[in-house]
Amino acid sequence: MSSGSQLAWVQRNRCRKGGRNKTLQALIGNLVENLTEEDWRQAQTVARRVASHVDQSFRSHCRVAGWEGNKLVVMVDHASLVAAMRTRWSRPLLDRLRPGIHGRFVERILFKYGNTGAEIPSA
Repeated sequence: MSSGSQLAWVQRNRCRKGGRNKTLQALIGNLVENLTEEDWRQAQTVARRVASHVDQSFRSHCRVAGWEGNKLVVMVDHASLVAAMRTRWSRPLLDRLRPGIHGRFVERILFKYGNTGAEIPSA
């Protein structure tokens, strides 16, 4: 297939209904729907535990999303703050949470860009 015919094929098929292209909102919606009740309860428990160790800036920009293996995932609502939150909070939180949460050993804390997960309540 020549590059001209490839381009024509892409243009014909890029907006096909029922195709693989999904909006970001749809993808996030699917992730939230697939979150089990137990996962959600665990995220809320962790969020409450984290609340006593962080400041208002952390609470207003971060949410506890859950687990990736033994890594706790914290979502940060502004991409520009991910590195700052990681630098400031990764070690102090890890030191406080390392004994474990619900029998899960916390190996590492991952800070990622996004706005899903359990809110961190005021202490």
